[in-house]
Order: sequence, then structure tokens, then C-alpha cells
Amino acid sequence: MKGKGFVVRKWIACGGNVIDGDVVCWPEPIWKEKGKRKKTLVKIGIRLMTASVTGLEGKVWVHLSVLECVIKDIQQAKPLTPLRKGERLKRKRSTLARGEAQRLAWAGADGEAARALAISKFMGSR
Repeated sequence: MKGKGFVVRKWIACGGNVIDGDVVCWPEPIWKEKGKRKKTLVKIGIRLMTASVTGLEGKVWVHLSVLECVIKDIQQAKPLTPLRKGERLKRKRSTLARGEAQRLAWAGADGEAARALAISKFMGSR
């Protein structure tokens, strides 16, 4: 249905294996501190995050820029506000893997081949 304004997106399960330039989508729980001393955390909702990878910090951290944030499940009376488009985030790769992250397939005939070259250990510095 390309003529009707619909775009078919192909998502690939990636866990935490992302590189600079990927577009990633994952469900993320929203937590709130509860109790007198606020030591316990209670899950109050789930948001579906879509973000682009803007940078990597070592093998642990991923820098992201929010493209879309949708609140899916609210478990409290107050409405939750989604994150703004363009907001910068920093997440661990293990957090993305735990959330069953998916990445958008690279477009074009050579899209995935170009991505494979970008992450190849043979294309690095000598």
C-alpha cells in the first residue's frame, strides 16, 4: 500500500546489538517510588519507545534520541506524559536486551550489507 501513504516497516530482533544510526523500538516500564521512605518501586505503566542511536559509549552505554513515545499501559489514576520528540536518553545495552529491543532494517538494496560492513571487525583500523 505504498500509494495510500502507508509505509511498511520491517523490524528485526536485536537485543542490545545496535550501532550508530540504527532506529530501535522497545517497551519500557515506568516506575514510581512508593512508601514513607520511598524505598520500594512500583510499576505504574509501560511506554513504547522508538529512538535513533546517536552514539555509543564503550561497550555498555547507548545514546539515543527519541523519535516517538507512546504510553501503552497505565496502572494508576493520573495520566502519564510521554517523552518529547528529540529528547536525549542514555540506556545500557542490557536494558535494551531485557526489553526485547527491535531495530529497523536498513533501507535500500544494499542496506543490511552496508550495516554488516559497518560492524565488521575486518573494516576497523589496522
